This record gives sequence, C-alpha cells and structure tokens, in this order.
Amino acid sequence: MNENTLGAIVGTDGLNPLQDTSNLWKMWSINEIYLGREAKGKYIPKVGDMVVEIVGFKITRYIVVGINWTNGVAELRQEESNSYSNTFSDTDTLLGLGGSTGLSSYICYIDKSTSPYRLSVDQRLYVMGSMTTRCKIFRGNLLTSDGEVISRSFGTNGLLNNDWLDLEIAGVIQVSDKPVVENKTIRSIRPGYTVTNLDSGELVTAVFYSDEGFVVHKQQLVIEETSFIQPPEASTNYVTGISVISPFIQNEQDRIIRFPLNVPLAGLNLIGVVHYLDGSTKEFPVDGRKFKIMGFSGFVATRPGVRIPLTISYQLAENEKNYAAVVGSGRHIAQSYEAITVDIDGSYGVRLFCVPSWIDYARGYELKWYLYNLNRNLSVDVTELVRINATVSAFDPIAYGRLQTLSVSLNLNSVSAKFKPYVYTQAIELTILRQGTERLTNWKISYTPGQPIAYGDGIYAGANMLATDRWSVNLRSDASSLEDWLQRTYYASQPLINPQAESLAPKPTHFAVIAGAVELRYPIENWDRNFVINRAIPMSSSLVVKFIRVLESGAELDLACCGFPVYEVDSDGAIIV
Repeated sequence: MNENTLGAIVGTDGLNPLQDTSNLWKMWSINEIYLGREAKGKYIPKVGDMVVEIVGFKITRYIVVGINWTNGVAELRQEESNSYSNTFSDTDTLLGLGGSTGLSSYICYIDKSTSPYRLSVDQRLYVMGSMTTRCKIFRGNLLTSDGEVISRSFGTNGLLNNDWLDLEIAGVIQVSDKPVVENKTIRSIRPGYTVTNLDSGELVTAVFYSDEGFVVHKQQLVIEETSFIQPPEASTNYVTGISVISPFIQNEQDRIIRFPLNVPLAGLNLIGVVHYLDGSTKEFPVDGRKFKIMGFSGFVATRPGVRIPLTISYQLAENEKNYAAVVGSGRHIAQSYEAITVDIDGSYGVRLFCVPSWIDYARGYELKWYLYNLNRNLSVDVTELVRINATVSAFDPIAYGRLQTLSVSLNLNSVSAKFKPYVYTQAIELTILRQGTERLTNWKISYTPGQPIAYGDGIYAGANMLATDRWSVNLRSDASSLEDWLQRTYYASQPLINPQAESLAPKPTHFAVIAGAVELRYPIENWDRNFVINRAIPMSSSLVVKFIRVLESGAELDLACCGFPVYEVDSDGAIIV
C-alpha cells in the first residue's frame, strides 16, 4: 500500500495518521480509519471508499463523501442502496405511513396546551444498536448543514438548551445460542419539547446519531396536533387585574419603575402578573406577546429625573374574561405605570469577558466567562453561572471558520446577594478559526457589532520550558510597542466606560496572569518581558490575563480580562510547530 504520514494532523496520542495515496478503491473497517482520536496505525481514506462497522451481528456500511483536512476526519454517510426508502410518497404523507413498512404509521405528536410545546414520537418507531444514543428532529424533509432543528430537551442546568432528544431502551433481545452472548438493545425516542409552532400534516425528519456523532438512521414523520379538543374540566377564568414585577420596582402600589441610566430598557426584566378571581396568579414575560409595554418607543434618557408615562397591556386568553377589557383592537386590559430615570448604578453596568480554551480534537473548545462591572471593583469567574440561549444560537465548539452569534445571560443575584434578581444579557460574535494545536490565530471575539478590531488576532502566550513544571512565558505576541499591544489586547476586549464621564477606558498600570490558583502581577511596562511560572502549563490551553489600574491612593480598579492561547516556543521565542 502506498502511504504518506500527515505531519500537520496530530492524534490525541501525539502521532500522525497515515494517508493512502494509491488510486485504488478500498473497503475499510471503521477501526482502521482515523476518527480524530488516536492516530497510531490509523488511515485517512479517500473520497468514495467504503467503511464497514460491525456491531455484534449487524453490519453497517458507510461511504466516504468528504474529508475535513483541518482535522483529517472523514465525513461518512450511511449506504442506502440496499436499505428501505425513508422518503414519503404522496400516499405516505396523506396516511402517515412509514417507508420501512406499508403497515406502520409514524406520527410526531405535538401538544400545544403546554409551554413549551410537548413533543412525542410514535413509540413504534425504534432503532437498533447500543451505540445509537441521540436523535434530532428537523423541520421538513431536506437535510442540510443549516437545517432547522425543532427538537428541544432540558439540560442538567434546568434550561431548555439541548437540541436533541435522548433515546431510551424499549427492549432487549438476548442471543443465547452463540458462544458469546450478545445483548442488542432496541431504543425509542424519549418525549421532549419544541418552541416551534408546527401544524398538523407538516413533515419533520428524525435523524439518529451514534455516541460518536455519526448519522446512523433517519426517518420522516407527520405532525399531528393532540390538543384540538378542550378538556371538559376547562372553565372560564375571571381576571381581576394585572401588575408588573421588576428588580427596579420598589413599591408595587405606586407603580413606578426606577431604572438607572446605564441599564438598557430590555434589561429591566419586567414580568407581567395576571390576577384571577380565585386568588391565583400567572406570570408572563413582558416581551410583546401576552404582555406589552407602550411608551418607551424612541425614548433616550440622558439625565436623571426624567419621567415617562407607560401603559402595560395584557392580551386575554380564550377562556379568560374581564368586564373592563378593551375590545376595540382585540380583547385586552391595560394598566398605567410610570418610569423615572435615576443616576448611573455602576454595579449594574457589567460586562462578561469570554475566554475560549482548547480541550481536544473531539470536544474542541470550552468557553470561560469573567464578570466585571463599571464600579471596577468586581472580577470573578462566573463560568458555571452563565447560560447560553440555545434558542438563539447554540455554541458549536468545532464549527471552524463560522461566525457564531451567542446570546448569554447571567442572574447577578446568583453571583452576589448584594444584587437584585437582575438577569443580565449580552451578545458576542465568536469565530473559531482553527484547532488549538495550530499555531496561527485560533479564534476571534467581537463584543460589539461592527467592532473595528476583534480580539484574538495574532494573540498568543509564548511558553518555553525551563524544567519540569517551570516555564518562561512572554505575552508580547509580536506587538511593536506597548501602545500597539494594548490596542490589540486590552482595548480590543472592549472594557467598560462611563459615557457621561469618559471617552476612553482608563489605561492599565499593571497586568496579572492567572496560573491555576496563583495570580502573578507585573507593571504594564513589563508587557514584552519574560516571566516564570512554576507550574505545569497545558499547551494550546488559554492563559487568563487581567488588566488593573492602581491609583495613587493605593486603590485598585479591575478593568478587563482576556485570554492568550499558549504556544510552545524555543529559548529565542520562535514558535515550535
């Protein structure tokens, strides 16, 4: 066999996979090809080759449809020439018949009486194999890289941020007439949720994945709504009034919203409350759907003491009545409020700084988050408390070269009890350019739309090993001067400023490097000098660097922080590739 070693691609064992350079078509075992993990004795196949996976007594064939030359992993697609058709004909669509058998109907049930909508797949649809662990449901019958995933499930954090549905064991077949007993699991789809409004008769496609992320099966389904008929116990609810709760409302009776100038209107975290005759209540976000707020349109606050008359409106549900309801433009009731601007509260002027850090080839990057405020007395790791809004855009840790707009949120009260229950939201633009083991710009971050200089371009920490667990580190990143370095690092990270008193963020006097539980601090003039870290530094991870200003009084201001990918360098500072 003609073969070459690919030096640019490195497996988790530190070795390089082999490439078959012959022009012959080949059939491979899946255990022979490189899958982004160990590279010893593994090959990168050619496009058009066949890959065979044997699990127990089941043989699955895949065709190599492409090679990702960034990481050397082949894109595999299951062979369909000898399998049943899983595309619906007109008759299938009308009757809900599955392609696997003319007698089996596959329906996806949606219950719109709950929020979010409940999603249940016909339990007669099942897949074989213990390696099949998850399923995603796409809208329509055309699967593309940007297909709309409509399935949702709750994550371990209690949020509806997973776009897959787990599988559960539906039965076990024991083959006992063989020397080695094989257990073949049969799995069905667990019920989940969706936030997408789907109509009866609409087509969706269930795609099943192995625990390694490969597509192993797909099946089209027909949506059927199960909540057409109102349950007999449903009765009319009489609404006695509405109100609004917010961290910035001190007294519910006076109906006044006091909000600092630096808090955006969208950050008021208004929650509408419906009060019923039986004493019960329901809460809804004031997001323009059930509850609306009118009076803020076009308003720009520039000074404290400005009063804005507001109206809160609630749209009645079909089974709700209120004798004071306005019926001219739909059934709704309204309540007057007033907003008053107050002085800037620096504790609520906050910013989350993001530090991507490389894990490995299979898992890509993880994101770490650090919270700062405008009072410049807060610098804390809040990674475990930050939530990414997956309904806007879920974070893909291996989406190389694609701009990802991430919407993240943090309840400040979970950081410190001194904060009100205020949920801070922020959006960033993150582009993961390369794997962490590559020695060019790995990622870029923009904290504001149209940011002129994205953070991360050409930034790295050069680390030269002096001895075991002893490294000489330099953060210069080929900058030509201190001002050039600060522009590419500190100012590119978009530190907070007070627009009423500052046109530019304060210049730092010191920087600090976080190495585990140790914080090493240096004058800003040492930006291009070597310093020693007496502990292990994982290559390709990210060092967290904080920027600090020390005042003449000795008081310290926490300004910003950013990440430096770690590159190994020689004693002269040259990057070791």
